[in-house]
Amino acid sequence: MNASPERVVDHPCVLGESPVWHPDEERLYWVDIQAGRVFCYDPGPDSYYEVLKADLVGGLTIQSDGSLLLFMSDGAVASFRNGALHAMPVSVPKQRGFRFNDCIVDPLGRVYSGTLAHHRQSATMSARAARKLRRLLRLRQSHKTGHVFRFDTDGRVTTVIRDIGRPNGMGFSPDRSRLYVTGSSTRTIYAYEFDEKHGMIANPRVFVRLPASARATPDGLTVDSHGFVWSAHMNGGCVVRYRPDGTEERRIGLPTPRVTSLSFGGADYADLYITTAGGDRRDLYGGTAGALFRVRPGVSGLPDFRSRIPT
Repeated sequence: MNASPERVVDHPCVLGESPVWHPDEERLYWVDIQAGRVFCYDPGPDSYYEVLKADLVGGLTIQSDGSLLLFMSDGAVASFRNGALHAMPVSVPKQRGFRFNDCIVDPLGRVYSGTLAHHRQSATMSARAARKLRRLLRLRQSHKTGHVFRFDTDGRVTTVIRDIGRPNGMGFSPDRSRLYVTGSSTRTIYAYEFDEKHGMIANPRVFVRLPASARATPDGLTVDSHGFVWSAHMNGGCVVRYRPDGTEERRIGLPTPRVTSLSFGGADYADLYITTAGGDRRDLYGGTAGALFRVRPGVSGLPDFRSRIPT
């Protein structure tokens, strides 16, 4: 067991997110949301490369045929296969000014993805104007504007959670009776009852709530094979493992505060991959901000389900 994070890719992502292990290829995919870039890390030769440069990519899943399903801005969804991007017939109308964020697939191939307020920052924008824009976005997101949508395998799209602010990391309990959903605006991870047959989620309860005084915000999330919940703490410089009762079991520190998401991978799913942000401000967030890290925590995760959204 190596509980010390190892930097495996030193790419300065502005907002590294959505790590997903592709078992067919034995590679990890992740995105730099703001840059609209999709990357792939191959642990065999210990190398990485850029797969795609698009307008904006908020999250991704692996389709049943092995292609990538990309969740983008303004309600758009696209597939990436054979080196080309293809617009999907499924979308969410009236989502201009919003982008998709973290995604998760259920056992039947349905996808759940949250949305949050988004506005592109101009390359010529002054630092003062950029700070003002970020403040406005935080204010907009704090007013519970974000929703979680379910994409069904027949192409239908349904709103399953309304007004959660900034919906973030999600994960199923091993018995699939619960869906954990992060609400970053309220620094809370919720546990919902999950109806696998109908894809419905209901009766949320607070699983973990960070105090208002905490600098850290819960961000990405994954669940290991023991049913323990792992949460990336943005501005907290760590990932935290919570017991099924919501109490903290351990935390692993990272050398940068902007920790965004995490996912298990590797042949035995014993590697925990961790994404970070702030690569455009390494003077502020440290020389490893935006990098991809890996740790072997001594526990394993579970394979992600494959999405089955019609192309």
